[in-house]
Amino acid sequence: MTDENGEEQKSDAPTTLLQPDDVPIGTPLEWPIVDAGGMLMFDRGATLSKMEDRTFLFQHFEPHRGDLDIKPASSSANEDPANQQAPISVKDLDLTIGMSLGIRAKTGKGGPMHSSKLIGLAQNHTLFVMSPLEAGQPLSFRQGEQMEAVVVSARAVFLFLCAVGTVCSVPFNYLILSEPFGIRRLRSRKSARTRVKLAVRYAVAATGTDYEGLGIGSDISPTGMSLAAPMELGKVGDRLRVGFRIKTDEFNLDIDAVANIRNVQKGEPPDELIVHGIEFDQLESEQQIALKCFILDQS
Repeated sequence: MTDENGEEQKSDAPTTLLQPDDVPIGTPLEWPIVDAGGMLMFDRGATLSKMEDRTFLFQHFEPHRGDLDIKPASSSANEDPANQQAPISVKDLDLTIGMSLGIRAKTGKGGPMHSSKLIGLAQNHTLFVMSPLEAGQPLSFRQGEQMEAVVVSARAVFLFLCAVGTVCSVPFNYLILSEPFGIRRLRSRKSARTRVKLAVRYAVAATGTDYEGLGIGSDISPTGMSLAAPMELGKVGDRLRVGFRIKTDEFNLDIDAVANIRNVQKGEPPDELIVHGIEFDQLESEQQIALKCFILDQS
């Protein structure tokens, strides 16, 4: 910024734009990194293991600190305007047996969603769902307790309320929930695939915990994505591991998945990155729901 005399003025406002020396190698980050549009790339505590990863990050992204000047979106900003035009019924949810749900106690609003699955649907719209687990154990719910649930249909994300009618443990742990009410459409979309630009960690080995490099994820769908990397990561049919961060109003978690390489395309100037079409292999239910919500956020 310059004053009326043409002299440069320095601003006291904190800058969020990072420089390479700001990002440590081999040390957990003390703050999250987001791109120029505010999309989360690395959460606090993530580690860039190699100098080449940091170089790649600054060549292809504009990293910013994610803990400065961040204004969280309100729920009304994320709500589909169509909610204001007509009431939404249970039929609009397009519920089907086997569909994944995210549920949490309404008294703990703002807490994490836990993955569940719809196993039954009565004519009066009573829901039968698997009891969500935490550390391998069913979460505890009380009869009459009000629940908040998220369901992702083919083209929209809905939030609704219901009450716990019965907590069952025989022949397995499941819940009987009341007919959904207070239904809101949070997001809707027009296409099944979304163009994004994600920082994606990868490892050529399909097993293990360490990642070997950093690439660019784009054209993401619930079943796969395009992954651009500085080198060829394998041939068609080979398997690799990928990891990236998903953050929505309902979910905030890492997607760590094994993926199959379906096609490989040679890079073009100036970057000459190799583009791999990859298909995710058996994502967990919670990851599937979070990924669908994230995709709808970007559409």
